[in-house]
Formats: sequence, structure tokens, C-alpha cells
Amino acid sequence: MLSRRLAVIAVVTLVVAPPTLAFSSNVRTLVGLARPKPIVAEATRLLSVPVGNGFWAHAWTAPSSTGGQCDFLTTDHRPVVHRPPKLNGGGMCSASTGGERLVQARSASPLVVGLSISRRLKGDPGKWVPPIVSGAVLPSLKATRVTVVWKGGSLPLRLKDNSFLGGSPLLYMPPFERFPFTVVAYDAQGRRVAEKRLESPALRMMNGWDEYSTAYKKWKRGKG
Repeated sequence: MLSRRLAVIAVVTLVVAPPTLAFSSNVRTLVGLARPKPIVAEATRLLSVPVGNGFWAHAWTAPSSTGGQCDFLTTDHRPVVHRPPKLNGGGMCSASTGGERLVQARSASPLVVGLSISRRLKGDPGKWVPPIVSGAVLPSLKATRVTVVWKGGSLPLRLKDNSFLGGSPLLYMPPFERFPFTVVAYDAQGRRVAEKRLESPALRMMNGWDEYSTAYKKWKRGKG
């Protein structure tokens, strides 16, 4: 599905989605919803990272206004932020009580991956936030780094306390020859301990696999 923020959800986590998601009746997106919402004064910043065009992405967790928990992103031009200035990156909150984080890996889903994309604006690139990848890796895997890899390239993500975050204009509507894009977690010995594909239609800003497959086949025919 496409909107100003693109989100595709799977299992108990995000597969290609960030902040704008919902995966149970207890969880609500932040966009266009009065309640629940984060208690900003009690937000904890998990990590921050530059994502291009002078923007920084910040990942946060906070109690929700209904006694649950919220996970969300914000973006701005500041490398250090002590409190979220405004909820402009999307997110999710649980309506039920309990302090368990929503974006966390479990044994059944050892790598939780989210992708946030907004359409590129014309004119000043400094007003457009590049695609952002976020998520979490299962602590028992003892990952020491997380990277987005594709044919001919890669993008290191910042990893801290099993949460990761990163972004780049390179992830915006990449050419077909670079697919697939995969988020990979490595341990200290360089072994792959978990991986998750970024969904191709989401990266190409398309409405599902049918539209993507049609465009891909057309591209393949053109390659001879």
C-alpha cells in the first residue's frame, strides 16, 4: 500500500514498514489518531544517525497515554536531540497497559525490519528525507553489525543495544539490476546470524507484487 508514508507489515513485526504500522487490535499508528499517543516528556532516545540531505533520524521509545508503549521515529537536521520536537517520522503505540516495547525481535522473528519512504520532493533536496531503515535484532544472536546489502553495494546501519537505524538516498527507487535488497545481521566473526529481505514493491514505490512483476518483466525484455 502506498501513502505519503509507505508501510507493509508481516508477522508480529514490520517487514517493510516503520513507524506507520499496525499489527493487532491493541496497536495503533500515530498518524491521524488522537489516542493512544506517546508521552513525549518521558521518551527515551534509542539512537540517532545521519540519513542524507542533511537529515538525521532518531529512534525513540516512550510510554503511551493509555498505559502501553510507543515506538516511533523523528527526523530533523540536528545530530543530538534530547526530546522529540514533533512526531514527524511515524510510529505505533499499544493501547493496552504494559511496558513491553513494540519493536523488538523474538525467537520466531529474530530480525525486525522497517522501511520508511516518502516521495522525493522537487526542488531543494534539503527538504526531502531519504528512505530510512530501522528495527531490532534478537539479543541472543550477539550481532555486532547490521547492513543493507544489494547487488553491487551495501549500506551499514548503526547498531546499539540490538536496535538499528540508517538511511540513504541510494534506497530511493533503486534500479532493477540492484535487487534484491536484504538487511543482514553479522556476529563478531563476520557470520550472517539473521537476514530479512526488504520488499521490492515497497522500495520501488509500487502497489504490490503484481505491479512490480509487470515492471520487472518489461525491464528484463528491454535487456534482451
